[in-house]
Amino acid sequence: MKKLVLGALFGLLAACGGGKSTVDSRIVVQDSTTVDAGEACNVLADTGCQAGQKCTWIIDLWTGTTATGHVGCASAGTVALGGTCKVGTGGMMPTGSDDCAKGLYCNAGVCKTVCDPNGGAPMCGENLACAQYNNTFSNEGEAAKAGVCDPTCDPLTNKVDGSGEANCKGMLDTAVTDVPGLPTGYPDRGCYGFWDDGGRSRWSCAGSGSKTALQDFEPARAFINACAPGFGPLLVKMSGSMQAICSAMCNPGDAFMGAPATEIGGKKRGTDFSTCNDRGAVGFDCIHGWQFEIADDNTITETKYSTLGVCIQFSRYTSTQTNMPLKACKDIPSNTDPAMDQAYGQGCRPLSAHPLLPGPIKLPFANAAALRNTIRPAFPMTLSAE
Repeated sequence: MKKLVLGALFGLLAACGGGKSTVDSRIVVQDSTTVDAGEACNVLADTGCQAGQKCTWIIDLWTGTTATGHVGCASAGTVALGGTCKVGTGGMMPTGSDDCAKGLYCNAGVCKTVCDPNGGAPMCGENLACAQYNNTFSNEGEAAKAGVCDPTCDPLTNKVDGSGEANCKGMLDTAVTDVPGLPTGYPDRGCYGFWDDGGRSRWSCAGSGSKTALQDFEPARAFINACAPGFGPLLVKMSGSMQAICSAMCNPGDAFMGAPATEIGGKKRGTDFSTCNDRGAVGFDCIHGWQFEIADDNTITETKYSTLGVCIQFSRYTSTQTNMPLKACKDIPSNTDPAMDQAYGQGCRPLSAHPLLPGPIKLPFANAAALRNTIRPAFPMTLSAE
C-alpha cells in the first residue's frame, strides 16, 4: 500500500490521550479504502452486517497506550451525532464497540460522522474535514480504513471555520501568556493539519500539544499535534535529517530580491499573529503551502491552504544544483520565466506571481514532484491523545 505523509515540497532541496472513550489521534496514512479479504463488513458503506448492527471499529486490547482492534459488526448504538458517547464501558483504555448510531463513531467522547479520507463516500459537509486517527479504524502501521468528520479551522487564529468560535471550541489557560502568538492564554485545543495533493489539504481542531513545543522543538514522535497551536512538525531539521521539527505557521507574501520588507518572512494579516517573527521564528522565510501540494505529475490543485505558509530557514538545506546552502528569499532575484525563477521554485512567491492556468496547474520545472519530499518528514504521522 502507498503511504502518504505530510504534503509535498519543492524541487530544489536535498534533505536527506479521563472520561473520553477514544484516543484523539489522527493518522496521516492513506491509500485504498477497499475492504480487506479478512474484514467482515465495509465500514464506509456500512454493509455486511445484520439488522440492528453497524460496521464499525472494535477495540480488542491495549498494549501500553496502543490499541489493537478490527473492523467488524456490532450492535448499533442510539447516541446521535454530536452526542456524548463512550467505547465499551468508557475510561482511558476501553475495549469493545461504541454506542453511537449507525454511520457514526465515538471519538474523544463525541459521536462523529464516519467518512472516507480519500474523498469518496461518505463525505464530510461544509466546514468539516475527514480526519484520520490512530487506534481508530487502523492498527499501528496500517492504513486507516475510515476517518471521522471534524470542524475545520484557521491555524493562524485557532478559530473554527464558519462559526468563528475561538480556541477550536476549547478552554483557555489564562495563566500561560508567554507562548508566541497566544498572548491571552494557552488553549487546550488547536488547529492542526497538513498539505496534500489532489485538493486534500486540510486543517481541523484537535487537542493541543505541549506549550514548550515551539519553533525548532524536536518531538520524540512526530504527532501532528505534538507542537503548540500555530506550529506543526511539517519540516525536517536539516538536509539529511529524519528528525521532524515544530515549525511556525505564517501568512506568506511575494518575497524575492528587491521586494518590500513587508513581503519577507510573512505578511501581517490584520491583528493576527501571522509572521514568522510573531511566532518566534525571527529571520525565517515564510513559504507558500502550494509547494506541498505538488502531485506526482507536477500539477497542483489549489486549496484554501495553498496560501497558508510555514516558516523555514533555507540555509539548513542544500541545493541539488550547487551543493551549497539555499538562499533566503530576499537574496533571490525574480525572473519573468517561471522555470528560471528560483524564488518561485522555493515557494517564496505565490502562484499568482506567474501567468499559470487555474488548477490543476502544471508546474514549469520538471523535477518538482520528484524532489518534493526532501524536507518534509518521511514517515506517517498521527495526532496524539487529548
